[in-house]
Amino acid sequence: MSVLFDDISRIIASPIPRRRAMRLLGQAIGGAVVASWGLGRTSRAFGAQNSAAPLNCSKGQSSCGNGSCGYTCCPSGEACCTDGSKAYCCSSGSTCCKGQCCGKGETCCGSTCCPSGQTCCNGACCPQGGTCCNGTTCCSGANTVCCGTTSKPLCCNCGEVCCSGKCCEKGPSPNNPCYNARC
Repeated sequence: MSVLFDDISRIIASPIPRRRAMRLLGQAIGGAVVASWGLGRTSRAFGAQNSAAPLNCSKGQSSCGNGSCGYTCCPSGEACCTDGSKAYCCSSGSTCCKGQCCGKGETCCGSTCCPSGQTCCNGACCPQGGTCCNGTTCCSGANTVCCGTTSKPLCCNCGEVCCSGKCCEKGPSPNNPCYNARC
């Protein structure tokens, strides 16, 4: 239903002749009615705006979208983003990130923006100085040594070594810290 209201708002706000606007309104409403009957493909034949041609945007704006996520109008200088469920715009210097905009210095991590200095690990932000263990778990703070396997990651305390998938106190041999290590 919100898509219908978005479509109606875009049609009314667009600089097109009234006759064409009325026809587009009728198509959007007809498409919504047919879609409510469970006939999604048929509703696109009626010309529902979110899957139709790009919008006629105002001067200084450009149409943004790819049909599958609808369309919107982006002001000049803003980036068009189509990586989320809806088309959206990000200001200059921002990065598209699954429906939101990451600011300068931030990185996109799944659908989250990680602040500068943090790393992305399996869709979560590791604290500054942390490491991503086997691509699945953040090791941070005193637990910075990555150990274990991909299916069973383990973060060891600082000063411990990883020996055969276990966190151990270093053994006496500097060349082989796992030799006679206490696990």
